[in-house]
Amino acid sequence: MLLAPAFRGAAIRQRWEAAITGVVDELVAGLLEQAQPCLVRDFAAQLPVRVMAAILGLPEGDRESFRGWYTGLIRAALNLRRDPPTWHAPASAPATSSTPTCDR
Repeated sequence: MLLAPAFRGAAIRQRWEAAITGVVDELVAGLLEQAQPCLVRDFAAQLPVRVMAAILGLPEGDRESFRGWYTGLIRAALNLRRDPPTWHAPASAPATSSTPTCDR
């Protein structure tokens, strides 16, 4: 297990805590600015992609492109029925039931 030490809690915390905390703080600030925030759409759905982008060191201006790539990859990977429209849909196309929404 050559890579195992790099993925232990303490190693992750030491190396990435500042980046993760920064993303969380930014998302929470965005929630506080909204009259009716949606925790799922505005925080939980954003967190993993934003953390990955921060860890990869992507410039802020590339976040939406990265989100599109990530969304397309996840749609394709979870397309267990091999639905052709999902395979060929652009990442910017609205997702179906997997899109986090909040009733307002």
